[in-house]
Amino acid sequence: MKKLTATQEKMRVKKLAEARKALQSDDESIVLKAISEVKKHGDSGILETLANTYLRIDDQEIRTAITELLHSLKDDEAAGELIRLSEVEKFSAIHSLLLSSIWESGINSGPHLVKLIKRSLTADYDSLLEIMTIVDNAEGSASPEQIEEALTLIQEHLSEAPKDDRAGLWVTISRSLSEQLIG
Repeated sequence: MKKLTATQEKMRVKKLAEARKALQSDDESIVLKAISEVKKHGDSGILETLANTYLRIDDQEIRTAITELLHSLKDDEAAGELIRLSEVEKFSAIHSLLLSSIWESGINSGPHLVKLIKRSLTADYDSLLEIMTIVDNAEGSASPEQIEEALTLIQEHLSEAPKDDRAGLWVTISRSLSEQLIG
């Protein structure tokens, strides 16, 4: 997000507050307009409201608009928030959507690698596939220390749960991380 003047930032915050309120409406046209405003003025702080709206309104046009918005995020801060939301039980139906938004939008997940790997240890199969894709696409964005810590977490998990049917996915993630570490 480009640097705004103080006046521009006040207007952005005001528009975002209005959009947040409108996202709670039962009127689908108001919600769609709010999603459009979020595209222009939003930041990672609105993601939980979008997730709630996605679950609350069973309208394909609204869900598509939210998915498109999530898949076109520009704020790298969103990666941490998307990972956090993917850990929230009430959003379990959209964990994969939240995680896929990280790699679909191309935002930098490197600073969140360890948190992402910790998330992977409790993820369902579909979410774990999304995490594997994030790791594959995040090449070069995490520090060697983060990669080593992530590899240790995976190795410890695999030694504690060797019969886990998701083990193959963690092995693939480990290979990808090892390749990133080597260079």
